[in-house]
Amino acid sequence: MVRRVAGSILLGATAFGAGAQPAAAPAERPVAVLEVSGAMQRTRPLEPGALGFITTESPHCLQLDPAFDVCFLNFQYNSVSSDQYVTTFTVAVSDRIAMRATGFFQNAFFLPRDSLGSLGVRVACGRTGASGDADPGVGLRYPFTIRAQDSANTNAANYGSIGCPAFIPEVNFADSFE
Repeated sequence: MVRRVAGSILLGATAFGAGAQPAAAPAERPVAVLEVSGAMQRTRPLEPGALGFITTESPHCLQLDPAFDVCFLNFQYNSVSSDQYVTTFTVAVSDRIAMRATGFFQNAFFLPRDSLGSLGVRVACGRTGASGDADPGVGLRYPFTIRAQDSANTNAANYGSIGCPAFIPEVNFADSFE
């Protein structure tokens, strides 16, 4: 049985001009507008010449076997485009870089589902409510950050979190046998 928790909570989206370094993301002056259409989320810059879009499609957490506290975080795809050349694109989960791509003379990146491995980033599912989530079906919740930079040193980032299906060993091992 495969269990999947879909969706995300988008915490913020910011962009930074040439040479500027982001401090704490929520404290930055937003220079981008978040557009949400169903599961599709992307940022649109307020200033011309900035990174065009960061699209994060269908973030999800997958538990292949409920008998084990093992889940996999992944996205349907991530993409970014720019008027300039896109030079770097990174995906971080819980402040650890899960994937970094670099480019040369390209105006866009498209990173399909398998760019994080065949299943995604392996994490612990966590017991019910491990992250304080009110939903009893959710265990641990993992924050993610997706960043891009172009050749004009313009940066953009999407922030969110993914909840994993709860690991419930009492149900799985009620008779003390695996």
